[in-house]
Amino acid sequence: MSIEASNKRVYEEILYGEDEIEEISEMYNDIIFISMLKSAQIADVDDFKVDFYNAEIARHESLSKDDINGKKQYDNLRMKIHSIWKTQYRLYKQPNDGNCLINQTYLRIEDLDSSTLGSSISDFNLLAKKGILHQLADDKELGWVDNFIAVLEKYMEGNDVGDN
Repeated sequence: MSIEASNKRVYEEILYGEDEIEEISEMYNDIIFISMLKSAQIADVDDFKVDFYNAEIARHESLSKDDINGKKQYDNLRMKIHSIWKTQYRLYKQPNDGNCLINQTYLRIEDLDSSTLGSSISDFNLLAKKGILHQLADDKELGWVDNFIAVLEKYMEGNDVGDN
């Protein structure tokens, strides 16, 4: 893809949530991926909520446009993002602090946005691709610290958070 085409694609992407940050913040306060972040000492979570929101919109739009191909493409993108996280997890996991891991994973997704993570599904903007990480965390398929499931369970017990 040429630089001009790449710049045009980025310019034309629709990003959701910047104007609705307060509503989005309230909507996602009590779900698993937020507890996963907080259990990893990641305190500033509002941007991650916007990313999750973009991923949810993009997933629903891609599935409603073309149920079979949309699902295949979404699943393929999700698998690639999970693979990126696995590599970063091996490199950067810490027992208590997930800030480095999430930052490095986000940087890698930004680096690969228009190449490896390029998608014919135009609904998947950069924020949606980052948000897929949080969809995976919400499904407990990834986390931000070593032994993330055990850390999450301990966090939820200590904060009296029900299993969402």
